[in-house]
This record gives sequence, structure tokens and C-alpha cells, in this order.
Amino acid sequence: MVLDFNQDCACPSASQTIIGNKCIDRRKSDSVAPLSLASVVYFRDIEATEGAGVTSKELKSVVFNKYYLPAAVLCKESPSSYHTFCQTLGNLCALQKYERTTAVCEAYLSTYASSARNIVNQFPDWHLHLPWLYYTNLVVLDNTALTSSFRLTSEEDTSDFSITSQLRIKLASYALNGTFLGLDDLHGQLQLCDSVHSNKNKWHRFATSYTSTCTMDLLGLVAKPLVFYDMYIVDAGNKLYPVPVKILNYRVRNKLVNKDADGAELDTAAVFRRFFLVDSESGKRVEGKQPEILVFARKVTLRISVRSDTDDKIYPPLLIIDYAEREVSKLSNGGEDGQSTVTFHVEYVKDLEGVYSGAIAFWGVTIGFILMAWGIRMYAWSKSNGAQAVDFTFAMRAVVFLFGTTANFFLWWLALVTGYFFVFFKGQVQGYLLLPSKESFALSTLTSMVTVALIGKLVEVLYFIWWQTNVDVFFVDWEPSRESVEKKSSVSVWRKIFVVNEWNELQMTRGISIELTLFLVIFLLEGMGLKNLATAQPNTADLSSNAGPIDPLLRFFVSSLVWIVVALLQFAYYSMVFDRFYDTEIESFVDLCATANVSAFIFDQRFHCYYIHGKTIHNKSDVTLEELNEQIVREEKGLTGPRGLRGKDRQAGNKKEGHFDDAFEVYLDPDLRYRFDKVFGDLVHRKGVVTTNAERGNFGRERGDNAVDRRKPAISSSVVVSNKLIEAHYAMEDFLKNFVNKQPGAPSWNFGELKFFHRRFGIPPVQAKGPRDNKELDEDLDAKSGKKSKKGTKTKLSRFKGTSYFFDDGLYRFTKVLMKGLDVDIVFLLILLFSMCELLFDSPSAAILVCYSADRLLLMLRARWGLVNVAKKTMVPARYLV
Repeated sequence: MVLDFNQDCACPSASQTIIGNKCIDRRKSDSVAPLSLASVVYFRDIEATEGAGVTSKELKSVVFNKYYLPAAVLCKESPSSYHTFCQTLGNLCALQKYERTTAVCEAYLSTYASSARNIVNQFPDWHLHLPWLYYTNLVVLDNTALTSSFRLTSEEDTSDFSITSQLRIKLASYALNGTFLGLDDLHGQLQLCDSVHSNKNKWHRFATSYTSTCTMDLLGLVAKPLVFYDMYIVDAGNKLYPVPVKILNYRVRNKLVNKDADGAELDTAAVFRRFFLVDSESGKRVEGKQPEILVFARKVTLRISVRSDTDDKIYPPLLIIDYAEREVSKLSNGGEDGQSTVTFHVEYVKDLEGVYSGAIAFWGVTIGFILMAWGIRMYAWSKSNGAQAVDFTFAMRAVVFLFGTTANFFLWWLALVTGYFFVFFKGQVQGYLLLPSKESFALSTLTSMVTVALIGKLVEVLYFIWWQTNVDVFFVDWEPSRESVEKKSSVSVWRKIFVVNEWNELQMTRGISIELTLFLVIFLLEGMGLKNLATAQPNTADLSSNAGPIDPLLRFFVSSLVWIVVALLQFAYYSMVFDRFYDTEIESFVDLCATANVSAFIFDQRFHCYYIHGKTIHNKSDVTLEELNEQIVREEKGLTGPRGLRGKDRQAGNKKEGHFDDAFEVYLDPDLRYRFDKVFGDLVHRKGVVTTNAERGNFGRERGDNAVDRRKPAISSSVVVSNKLIEAHYAMEDFLKNFVNKQPGAPSWNFGELKFFHRRFGIPPVQAKGPRDNKELDEDLDAKSGKKSKKGTKTKLSRFKGTSYFFDDGLYRFTKVLMKGLDVDIVFLLILLFSMCELLFDSPSAAILVCYSADRLLLMLRARWGLVNVAKKTMVPARYLV
């Protein structure tokens, strides 16, 4: 090279041209693609805003115009002499995302194909003096060359990394012009959100997942220097092993092959070596000016896979990069135009086929239990209701029971499976079990099962609220009549109204406090930091918020466990402490019935009811305050007979010492139920209600005509009844009195003793023992329907051979028709609702608010519907139920 007349560099021969400060034969420069073609850069992933559709653009890049020709020609001439130019050529190909049809990548592949077959470190794709860009096959992803043994604890770590608990990664850095910048340990170089987490290196501990996500101002990335990286993992003996890179934006014939059109990752089709994070150079038309296009790594994922044949060794890690492109001119607009979510994620994975197979087998067993439990529930219900054909009621109950049973077992199945992951992941020393990725089948299964269980449980709870608010209730007043001239009976109705009022208030009684449960759950999860037990890292002692990303499977287990423990502690306290040493609302109500001389029949099933025996042991209950106090004193001193239907203390299995036989489960003879329905149906449907003013007579006019005009009547027309209906009410009361007192001509009944199986599953007993003769009672469980013959006589019904049976209800199981009877179901419902909200909102606080709102809504429905039912079934106006 010489100086010409103008003092510029010139080649001594006209057949040569200056390329890279060298005089090169023109024929060699003509052997590569022309500069006019190579300097055109294609941008195929331009977004207006994050998540918007992509567009394409091409421009003549000043960077390619400057570096392409020297790099392509000199590297092809002598890679050993011009290896820096070869590095530059590799960098330019990486900027084009390795599209083989681009001029720079064609130039590299041509030089690669013609270069000496001197491979580096026995890697066939790594040629001497050339940058390693392409992998010719994907065998590297399943290579077992790495020999380091990984542990989850650091006690066995060795200096040569043959046994270690830390993952060491190194990055070889290159400038755009091919200059080698150094070999450094990987810390935060790949995290564009470098200020989000104070500890960015926790993921180096084996099996510790990590996520760093932020919304970045992209305009600040324009000034970030362009650096290229080659990644290596440090193996035993401090050997470096290359890490392959999966570029999701890689195209073949302009078609994405590593991800689909929606951005979801596909099975790996091609992997590469070199990568960059931010490119603000290739989009420049003029040197020194702002680029037109900014390219940046929107999501970087480092995936470490544990080998399937061992628990302590890994396959080569895989770095996955998804690039995004924006027009720089729009970044200054601010808002969504100038921002994007940027993520760095590290995940440890392992083939879980064995675990999934076990889970599927457990799933099959669970389905069997679901069908068995469903069958038992339907059998018990059909026997207690005399169902003999599939009608609408039967089908509705079958669907509800199936939904509810499925929801219950789904919840326990999920709790056990996620608990398995929690226990073995947090307690292991080697990588026996790792967590599935968020894109795996496990997470979709969790979401689907929680959704199905939530819907099923909601259907069951709503149905049971409707069922509770349609239960038949009849109160029997035992007070003896006071004969008078004007009326047959002068017994005051206010005692019964008072008892009905207390029964109405009792509807909302609960066994636990949902408000306290919600408070304790959020306190433990958020306040005590127990939610961080679900972080995807094996150290249970680390409850810091930046210990790692929250894993959905672990979170479900931790949240469910906290819910269940809090609820169980409350149930245990109320059943083992409070109910034993303090008078509960239920006991107070039963005691009130005995004091007021009022009994209650609660028909929860067609041939099953609960009976609260409230017949007083005194002569009467409609007394003065002085007389009432005297009665209480006499009873405390034992000067009266014992309370109860049998008049003696309960036998073994008492709930509390000192309680008497005042509550019973009753399995009814169908004949008795038929006679009850015939009269009670008239009462419920208000046959005989007075509806016209003429029929009402002077009702509502007691305050005067003017008062009637200005305000509501003293008595609502909806509760003004005829004498016929009142007589029917008293007839039903007399019928039930005769039944309880075993009067001649009344349906017969005996005492019995329920076995555990029958009491637990609600199945009518096939055989029962009565205390009188201690003989087994043959019971006909196939109740026939109560049809009438053409002559109007009722068909003979047989059940318990015409006898009803009373079984002691020492635990007051009649509370199942109260809100208390839904405690367990509502807790399960709230667990599922809480878990679903955590999946949707990723916030325990938001989930608690949703659960509280849902519980309030259920209470409102139960209170409103319950009030209507009590008023309807007891003939006590709703205005008196306060």
C-alpha cells in the first residue's frame, strides 16, 4: 500500500482494492455478496406497543456498510490471520438473528464450510479461528458430558467443582468490531432490570428458580453499548463447557420455528452460540445519529435440566432469548409506546414422567372414591326420602351431590399432590424432584381442577342454602288450655313467637368465625411471611421476599395448609373447649324450649326429622316472673322430675354431663309422614287465608280509619288467616302431641340406638335396638309412595313395620339445617376461591377481600331466605321476627 498524489492510501496494482487497511485482490472481494446487498438489514419483529402485532422494515445500515466487506473478505482469505475480522463477521450474523439467507450469514457459512477442519476441544461445530455460531444438530441438549455432581446443601462442596451446590456461569464478551473484552463470571449482566432485586445471584444455588421482571423506559436502552456474549458453564476441574442459545425469533424462509405466532415456545428446532442483549447500532442509517430501530431482549430464560438417569448431574443449560423491536422515534412519546416489560428468568427442570404417572394412578383411585362417596350419599338420601324412581328431584340431588363430592376430593387430591412436591422439593439433598415449569401441563392441570372444584363447591353450597331455607319446621305448644267462656283456649301465643324468634336468630349460628379465619390467614401469609415458603428454592428457612419466584403448586399447598390448620384449630377449640365448658347458643335454645313448654319438629328429609323435646317438667310455663323463678329454684334443688322424653339421664356417649334426652333423630313411618303432609301442606300454602277486606272484618282498623290511610295496617293481610286454617294448625299440634305421648290411636314409635355407620353416613338403619325389649327391629327401607285409591282411601304404607324410631341426638346434629351445618363446606369453598384468586391476581390480600365479599353475600342470602321460610312454615309474621 502506497500514498498517491493526493496523499491518500492506494494499492500499487489496479487489480487490488483496499479492504480493512489491506490491499486485497478485487477477485476476492467479488467472491462475496456485494456491499449494496449486505448492508440491508431486515427487522421483522417491530411492535408499536407491547403485545401488538409485529411489522417488518428494512434499511441500509451504516454499521453493516462499515464492517461487512472487510470482515467477509479477510476472514475468508485467512481466518488464522484475521480472526478478529471473523469475530466481526459472526457478530453481524448474530445481529441478523442467524437467518441463513442474509448476506452476512451466507458469507460466514461459506467461510465456515471452506475452513480447515481443525475443531476446538472436540466440538465438531467449533472450528479453529472462527466464532462458533451454529449447532448442526440438537444432540447437545441431551449431552451427558458434564460431570459435576450438584447438591442442594453446601456441606459437600469441593474446590474443583466436582461436588457443588452452586452453578457457575462465565461470559466471554466481544465488541462489535470483534475485539475480545474478557471472560467474566455471570452475575447481573443479563438482567436489564438490574435494580429490582438486591440479591441477583440466588439462582446460582442449585434448584433455586429466579425471576426479575420490570417495566423499562426503552429510551434509556438506546445509549447502552452493543456487546456480544458466548456463555460457558464451569464443570468439574474448572473446565468450561459451551452453553447453547435458543433464539425464539429465528426464522427459516421467513417462518418462525422456535415459537408460534402467539409467542409460545415450541420444541427446539435450532440453537446457536453467540447472543446480544441490546442493539442500537444496526438500526442506524447515518453514523453518529439516532438509530431508527431498537432491538432488545424482552425475555431471557436460563433453563437448567437435571438428567433423567441421575439426581445430581445436569444436561448443558439452555439460554432462551425472545427479542423485541421498537421504532426509536416513538419511544419519546412515553406511556406504552416507550415502555416494555423485560424479564430475566432462571428455571431448574427435570423430567417428571414418573411423578406424573404416580399422580395419574392416584387420580384413578380418587375417581373411584368419588363414585363410592357419591353412591353412599345418594343411597342415604334416597332411603331417607323414599325415592323409587328417577324424577327431577332425584336428578337434581344426584347432580349436586356429584358436584360437591367431586369438589371435595379434588381439593384433597390437589392438597396431597402439591404437598408431595413441597415436602420432597424442600427436604431433598440431591435433585430428586424439581418443580415443573409454569408452562407445563402441571400448572394447567392445577388451574383446571381448581376451577372445576370451585364451580362444583359453589353449586353445592348454594343448593344447600336453598335446601336449608326450605326445611319444614313445626312448633308444638304443650301449655295446657285455660278454659274460658269466650274461647276454647286462652293460651298465649307469645311464648311460641318468642321461641320462633330465637329459632330464626339461630339460623345464622356458625361453628367458627370466618372473619377470624380470614384475618389469621392473611396475617400468617403476609404478616409472618409464610407465603414465601412457596418460593421456588429449596431452603425453607429463607422467608425473604426475594428468595425466588412464587411457584403456583407450592403456593396452593402452603395457602391450603394455612387455611386448614386455622380452621381445624377453631373447630377443635369450639368442640373440645368452648362447647364443653360454656353454654352455647344451641344449648340455650334447647333449654329455652323446655322453659317455654314448646317442642320443635325439624323435617330435613321426607322420612327423617329432628325432634327437640321442650315439654316442661312443671305444670305450666305461662307464668309470672315470680312463679318462673320459683320453678327454676325447685329444678336446681332436684325437687322436680328430670327433663326429657324418657325422664332419665342420657346413656353412654353424652355430650355433657347433666344434659337429658331432649333432642332426637327420628326415622318416620311413611304413614305418619303422609298424614303430616296432608295438613302441613295446607298450612304452608296458606289454604284458608283471608284476602278481602270484607273477610278481614275489623282487622287493621283498630287504630282508626285515618291511621289505616296514613300507615301500614296493624296486621298485614298476608298473615290474616281464617278460623279453618287456625283449626288445622291446632289439629296438627294435637296430632303431634298424641304421637309423642303415645296416645291410643296415634302412630307408634320406639326408642332406638344408631350405630356409627348409620349416624355417620345418614343411612337409615336396617337393624336397630330399642332399650325396652332390646330386640332387633326389622326395617323396611323401600318406602312406598302414598297414593290414593279410586275410592279415596290411602294405600297402606309399610316402613319400620308401621313404627317410627327415636334415636338420641346428644351432639345436636339438627344444627346441619343451620348455617353452622355449612361451616366445612364454606371453608372448602373459600379455600378454592382463595386459590383461584391467587392464580388470577397473584396477591393474597386481593384474594382475602374476594373471600370476605363472597362470605358476606352467602350470609345475606341465607338470612333473607331463612327469614321467609321461618315466617312461612311457622305462621309467624316476618315483622315479628326481629
